[in-house]
Amino acid sequence: MTVERKRDELGKFSSHHTVDEICEALKKTNGMIMLAAKTLNMTRDAIYKRARKSKKIQETIKMAREELIDLAESKLRLAILDGQPWAIALALKTVGKYRGYVERIEHEHDGADTKVVQIYLPDNKRDVIDAEFKEPKQLEEGEDADKVTTEAREVQQQSG
Repeated sequence: MTVERKRDELGKFSSHHTVDEICEALKKTNGMIMLAAKTLNMTRDAIYKRARKSKKIQETIKMAREELIDLAESKLRLAILDGQPWAIALALKTVGKYRGYVERIEHEHDGADTKVVQIYLPDNKRDVIDAEFKEPKQLEEGEDADKVTTEAREVQQQSG
């Protein structure tokens, strides 16, 4: 929906759109302000200014973005079910944080060289990823998770 812009008495462009028109443009663009502004021949700042004054516009932006996130999450789920390693890692590092899955980056300095080491840790002490970091391993009774994790890393470093 494109609206022809008119000049006011001072020669400035005027684009007065109703709240409903702005909300409709926002819905069509998944809450992306710049795209909605282009479809209405408005500036991005004009939509932000109107949003500060209108709860309906604010809610439309929020709901449109939530819908976009839901769509992205459903695609992520499909990638996880397909066994895509990047999707599995992303889910564990974000949604799985509460279970202790974290990514930590350490910088090792030895003289002039700096090495960056990425470490994926299941901190919950329940699952330890094997040396190839493909299959979870259940700890045996009394088995030390830190020791098993260290051993797995050593095997991986020797093979890589």
